[in-house]
Amino acid sequence: MDFTITIEQNIKATSDYMKFRLDFRVHKKRCQHTLDFSHKSWDKRTRIAKAKQFLIELKEKKENSSIHIGERSTLNQIADMYFLQRPQSEWTKKMQLIYNAHISPTLGEKKIIAIKRVDIDQFKATLQTSGKSLQNKNGCSPRTIQVILKNILKPVMEYALDNDIIEKVPKIEISPVNNKPKPINNPEKDFIALFQAIIELYQDNPFYKGLFLFCLYGRRWGEVRSLKWTDIDLSRNLYTIQRESNKVGREQIYVLPTIIKEALEEFKNVGDYVFTSPISGGMMKDVRAQVEKLKEKSGIKYLTLHTTRHILASLLATRPDISPTIMAASLGHLNIATATKHYITPNHTTATQAVINVIDEITR
Repeated sequence: MDFTITIEQNIKATSDYMKFRLDFRVHKKRCQHTLDFSHKSWDKRTRIAKAKQFLIELKEKKENSSIHIGERSTLNQIADMYFLQRPQSEWTKKMQLIYNAHISPTLGEKKIIAIKRVDIDQFKATLQTSGKSLQNKNGCSPRTIQVILKNILKPVMEYALDNDIIEKVPKIEISPVNNKPKPINNPEKDFIALFQAIIELYQDNPFYKGLFLFCLYGRRWGEVRSLKWTDIDLSRNLYTIQRESNKVGREQIYVLPTIIKEALEEFKNVGDYVFTSPISGGMMKDVRAQVEKLKEKSGIKYLTLHTTRHILASLLATRPDISPTIMAASLGHLNIATATKHYITPNHTTATQAVINVIDEITR
């Protein structure tokens, strides 16, 4: 039976318009259904209208049926509902991708009430010996395992507990992760070396020059890669980090450094994202090869994308003309200094201008 006529996105019909194939997705699961109206006396127009109406009703039925979770529900079914009720931010999308990659294939089809500590311990052991990419094929890093267990699996289990599906969450042992950054003994020297490496290495490549300068000026990699041209105001020399792209959940407006503006103006309007992936045409995902080039050029062996923020923070901490308030605000934090017990609302815009002045001073 060939459904060769497209009625709309989720409906196709046979050439005589007697039979219809409904093909759609609900919560990422594919649903298909065939309608046979050959025994009806309806005209063509009515048959198409009936097919459209049936699709609407079937979608609603499928969506509502997923709400009824209970003791027979699998971990995957609970996870679907957990992610559905969370704010649809970049963080949620990232956690769902990690869940689908690591948890779903291993524990996902197991009934939620049947998951015991021994299952989680075995799952953890699997993570320690094998990963999902070439970088961690011999085992996920302690930080990745912590994210999988603490930030994803545990909240999903707690969601089942909150809905009275399980009586308690099995104990999840999470190994401590050393979150202390590598000591930066001479931040000004490292900052200048990295700044010069970016300028020299990408003197003819404004795309990567702008990308790495954003990181060096204090932006997180997740903030940089999610920047869209609509977030850039070249006329006012400002840019906005949207609430979905930062860790504090608030829109943040920063001053756009002239050196970055000049780089952006050389390749602007090449897609929705400022740093569009040359491979997928969407959001940039991986710049590790370029980071390795910068590491070699700058001579900073400990260099990663995130340590560029540590270098800047360490540099600003040595400056008497930069207060803790300005340093914290320029890095996108809301909590200023633990030494002060008063809450101060940071001004990201004025703070970045002060930091830009410092950078201009030491790099000119």
